[in-house]
Amino acid sequence: MAVCPILILIGIFAKFRKWKAFSVWRQNCRKKKIRDCKKALVENLFIVNPSLRPALLNVREMCFRISDMGLCKVEKGTTYTLRDFKDAQITQLRDLIIAN
Repeated sequence: MAVCPILILIGIFAKFRKWKAFSVWRQNCRKKKIRDCKKALVENLFIVNPSLRPALLNVREMCFRISDMGLCKVEKGTTYTLRDFKDAQITQLRDLIIAN
């Protein structure tokens, strides 16, 4: 009696080919998604660019200094449109001029 036909009657061996194909397909899909995400991050995340990194960190530090001095008014947790940001800064500038 051959062992192969008897093994195929066992569920795990009967489904192995389908499981293997699905497993390889899923693995390839995940790898492609991760590769595409890595590529998008490298292209769009300017902070990892060696030539832009020092300038971006310098601008960030200057923004923190300005906000600490009270020259710039930014509410935490608020997302401003350009017009709203400009209006808030003009109001802050007027308040500073009046105070002095």
